[in-house]
Amino acid sequence: MDRMLRNRKAIVFFVAPAFVLFTVVLLIPILQMLYYSLCDYNALKEPVFIGLDNFKTLLFEDKTMRMALKNSLFFMIFSYTTCETTPDLIFYIISITFEQSEVLASVYQPYLYLPRPVSRRHPMDIGRRAKQFAPFAALRGLDETVRQQEILYEPRKILSEEKQNELDMKLNILTCDRKIQVTYFVRSQKNPLIGQYHTIMGTVKFFDSSSYLRIDDITPLLLRDSSSQ
Repeated sequence: MDRMLRNRKAIVFFVAPAFVLFTVVLLIPILQMLYYSLCDYNALKEPVFIGLDNFKTLLFEDKTMRMALKNSLFFMIFSYTTCETTPDLIFYIISITFEQSEVLASVYQPYLYLPRPVSRRHPMDIGRRAKQFAPFAALRGLDETVRQQEILYEPRKILSEEKQNELDMKLNILTCDRKIQVTYFVRSQKNPLIGQYHTIMGTVKFFDSSSYLRIDDITPLLLRDSSSQ
């Protein structure tokens, strides 16, 4: 997935057909429409450029156009009020009423949480059902790519001299079978200058001040990438 995203030829190969189709089907007709709106044109003769005369006629001389604008404005306000604002207000009042009335809630809530029908031959969980409406969900590696994008990275912190001396003192007295808490830095595979800090607690199983330490059965931690707390 990452290799394909870095390949410019592949991007052009997949995007170019959609761009050509968009240009032919949408962009060119829209530009033609804008040009014809500035011309005296009835589809039976060649267009003659007249500037903004058509718009002046529509806005200041055509009574039908002004009536259509008024009706459209009224319909827009009426539709928004009746279809959006009013139902939201009604359901808000109903929800408050149900929350305050235990009797109504006990009667109405069971109908809200009725189990939805699930196919016995082809059962599908909610996640896969939602992917039907995500056109890129079928791409391999998409989930992993999305998870990587959701991870928050930060630059590695440089320990001050005081903190470094404190860390050295803790390492000098560290022994096996001792319970400790360690915070260590894991570099990003894409950018080694950033990464994530992880904190673990456990018992020291192996320790070598010149190489690494092992806590419980976790992968050994390099000492140059860890900072004990």
